Amino acid sequence: MKSKFFLRGLGTGIVLATLVCLIAFNVDRSKAALEEKSTKEQTTIFDEKSSDDIDNSEKEESTEEIETKEEITTPEAVTVPEIETEIPELETTTFAPTPASNGSISILPGMTSEAVSDVLQSNGIINDAIDFNNFLTGSGYATTIHVGTFDIPVGSDYESIARIIAGR
Repeated sequence: MKSKFFLRGLGTGIVLATLVCLIAFNVDRSKAALEEKSTKEQTTIFDEKSSDDIDNSEKEESTEEIETKEEITTPEAVTVPEIETEIPELETTTFAPTPASNGSISILPGMTSEAVSDVLQSNGIINDAIDFNNFLTGSGYATTIHVGTFDIPVGSDYESIARIIAGR
């Protein structure tokens, strides 16, 4: 294909496309102007009708208010029956397990080494929960604590307690 014919065809296509777009734009603009003019006319007609309606509705409301005021002025005894409802008590569960016996603790799923240390201290097995937790995390036992009930002799050292709850 020769470039001369290609360019001639391309130019003709661009000119025709531009003409079509201009015509469509002018037609669309004239439709928009007609629609805008008709909506303005409708708005003014609506405003005139609504102002008449508002005046009439205000008159009706004022007569209704007078009637309701008259009804309110006549007092009557109204008795409301009392309804007795009983709200059930909800059971609360605690995260820390209760000891089964002296020297025995239960470790629940999701308990951290800090929670286990607190349970051991509350059962009197250890004296300092923070110190024992630091021992567990420092020696690597904190990540291997097992779930279950364990019998721990009172007076055991940190190493033996850690071995019991870690299953080593």
